[in-house]
Amino acid sequence: MEPAIVCFVSYYTDYRSDDTQNCLNFHHELINDLIPAFESKYHTYAEDVTPEGIKASRLHRAFGGFSMGAVTTWATFENRLDYIAYYLPVSGDCWALGGTAGGYRPDETAEHLAEAVKNSGYTAEDFCIYTGCGGNDIAEPNLRPQTEAMSQLGDTFIQCDNFADGNFYFCLYEKGGHDKNTVLNIMYNGLPKMFG
Repeated sequence: MEPAIVCFVSYYTDYRSDDTQNCLNFHHELINDLIPAFESKYHTYAEDVTPEGIKASRLHRAFGGFSMGAVTTWATFENRLDYIAYYLPVSGDCWALGGTAGGYRPDETAEHLAEAVKNSGYTAEDFCIYTGCGGNDIAEPNLRPQTEAMSQLGDTFIQCDNFADGNFYFCLYEKGGHDKNTVLNIMYNGLPKMFG
């Protein structure tokens, strides 16, 4: 893949009180604080770190996370498409309709995500999602039904093997669990598809 700058952040501190709300609201801190601080220090495609400058460079920005970080990624996707074009949620589903709703409300979750795209003014051509989990992953019973429901909404989520042919890819690492090895395998295969 092309050279990239990667920033790793976490909300896991002694000051956290509600992990789920932190995940669902992290996109505010990401856009208002982290991206401006990070991209004003390092040379990126953003000409400046105003909201307009960050939006103009969205095609050169990805966001991803593992487990609750994947929940954070889905929340960022549904709220910040105008700032970020590429998403890599690993081992976690969208919790906008409740914790693990991707498993027990997959159709509604998929429709919710499609509606977020429609409301943003973007189309299927304006973003890419590479998501996945392990075959023995605790997240698999929630993420797989959600992705299957998303793939039924082909006007918004176009399932593909290569982002030249669509915008949505689900990877199942058969031997993987909810662990570092699964993350590394999914990232190893996903990042080049985004930035290769």
